[in-house]
Amino acid sequence: MYFYITNVILDVTFGALWWLLKTTGYVMYQGVLYFYPTDTTKQNGELTQENLEDSVVILEREEFYELLRKQAEIQKK
Repeated sequence: MYFYITNVILDVTFGALWWLLKTTGYVMYQGVLYFYPTDTTKQNGELTQENLEDSVVILEREEFYELLRKQAEIQKK
């Protein structure tokens, strides 16, 4: 009987400890990413090309599309 009580106590204790460490680590990691974001890194004052390729842009007007296309052509040169 003592075996089962000890087993339950250890199981609950280590389960709660694991959850606490996992959650704390996740919160700390997200906090670091919040203060030091990696997706807005700049090289020579411009966003890196791979970040622009991975972005999703919704354009509602044709002139915005033309402007974006011209900027992409300039960056390729």
